[in-house]
Parts: sequence; structure tokens; C-alpha cells
Amino acid sequence: MSKDLKDKVQKQLEWDSRIDAKDVDVELKGKKIRLKGKVPSLVAKTAATVSAYSVAGGHHVENKLEVAYPKDFKVPSDDEITDRIRTSLGVYQTIDESDIEIVVDKGIVNLKGSVDAFWKKQRAEQVASTISGVREIENHLSVVPTDDVVDEKIADSVVKALERDSRIEADKIDVSVEDGVVTIRGDVPDWAGYAAALYCAANTVAVKNVMTNLTVQGGVVDTIRTLFEM
Repeated sequence: MSKDLKDKVQKQLEWDSRIDAKDVDVELKGKKIRLKGKVPSLVAKTAATVSAYSVAGGHHVENKLEVAYPKDFKVPSDDEITDRIRTSLGVYQTIDESDIEIVVDKGIVNLKGSVDAFWKKQRAEQVASTISGVREIENHLSVVPTDDVVDEKIADSVVKALERDSRIEADKIDVSVEDGVVTIRGDVPDWAGYAAALYCAANTVAVKNVMTNLTVQGGVVDTIRTLFEM
């Protein structure tokens, strides 16, 4: 069974045209799938996590892949990367990029400053990850909602969003909120249900962060940012 799952993950990565998985190794230890090796971009690294989770069957995916650009690739300078991220963020009228500080050091991007919604924090990271030359992202953006919404109202809004989603059995999920940080626990039927639950929480007004402890087909899955990029 373990060999079958390992082969399944490997074939899924090889199938995904975003990844170029020829230098990717898959290790399976207990309930953990570990990805090791090299990929040509951060987009490929992110895609590898999402692709592996799509066939993981409740196993946790640990991504240890390194971003190694091809030898003939002209790596942009840190200043060029900064400018391109800034320009890309400027496309989103709902994100005030003037409140976001971008620091790049040898391809490692550090996002600082503040946004007024959790989904904007995630979107800023997603935008940065698509820029050529970015090897890694450290997202230190603070979420500072413009409205002072009490935790009980946030929890009620998340629960109602879960109840509206046909991919989720809302009565099997417990929602708690403390100082704007949402924690969702319980059972979901599959990967789509997990993604839907996280989506419902992350896009609710005044949410600052989302923590999960959801069980998918017998395995606990931790929060992964890449769900927002599906």
C-alpha cells in the first residue's frame, strides 16, 4: 500500500506540467509524504505541494524541495524582483500596495507592513511567488481589519459560510475565534472539502489568520497556504 501511494504521488508530480519533476524524489514515512530534490521555480515548488495533496489520501505533505534555476537562466537582480512584485501588486485595486514593504535578498522575499484582510495577505504572497527569480517568501504582513468586529460575529459568519457550501457537512466542523484568529476542527470528506472549509474561513470579514485541525479520510491535515492558489 505504501509503495502504491508513493508511486501515485510520483506519477502525479510527473504529470503536472507546472512542476518538471525529473529531479524530485518522494519519500513516505508513516502518515507523512516528504518531497525532496530540486525544481526550477517557486511556482513549481508550490504546485508540487498542491499536486501531492490531491492524491495524498489524508497524509501530511512536507515540501523540502529546493528552487534551483537552470544554468542558462538569467536571474533578475533583487531590485528588479522588488519592482516586478510592486508592479504586479499594483494591478489589484483592492490591495493598497503602498502599505506593503518588499525586501528582497538573494531571491528571498520578505513582505512586511499591513493589509486589512487575511485573503489579501495570502494574495500578496501568491502574487510574489509568480515573479521570476523568487526563491522563497517570508510573509510577515499583519492583518489589521478596518472594522472592529467581535469574535462571536466572525465565528457566526464562518459557520454560515460553511453551511452554504455543498462540499462540506457543516455539523461536523467546529469553529472557534480568538482575537480574529479562526480555528476550524473536525471532519471533511475529501481534499475538496478541506479546501472549501479553509476558503470559507479565510475570506470572512475581519479574519486575521486561520488555523486548521481537520481530518481528511483518516488523516489530519495542517494548514497550507497553497490552497488559495487552486
